[in-house]
Amino acid sequence: LYLKNYVSNEKITIDLDLTQLISDKFSVTHENPVGVYSNLGENILGLFLISEKLFTLFNGEVLEFSSFEEIYHKIDGDHRELSMKFGKRDYRCVYTITDDPVSTQFYSEDVEDVDFGLWLHNVLSSKERTQNLFKRWGGGI
Repeated sequence: LYLKNYVSNEKITIDLDLTQLISDKFSVTHENPVGVYSNLGENILGLFLISEKLFTLFNGEVLEFSSFEEIYHKIDGDHRELSMKFGKRDYRCVYTITDDPVSTQFYSEDVEDVDFGLWLHNVLSSKERTQNLFKRWGGGI
């Protein structure tokens, strides 16, 4: 699995067996990442699209979006908590954000530009933003 870092141009390859989740064959190249990832505290989270299916990565566990039920994101100063429910399983990630969004007279970042957990919450909570990913990521990112 080839993913791009959410806040930098760094790319990583994660070795995962996706054959039980994806019935058709797919080609993984190192030319086009299929999604994004970020290190949040001691956790690695990601979001990727393969074979027209959306998946979340949580510490090496692949969660199919079709089993997604709810997501919660809490901000308390620099401290963050992301909780997700896929099927009957709950996933929790506690982390800290120390970077503030950049703002200049020509450009301003939103908080989610430096907080992957918040971005993931906002995308998975919005049918419109989720559908946008299918359009934008169809050929890789």
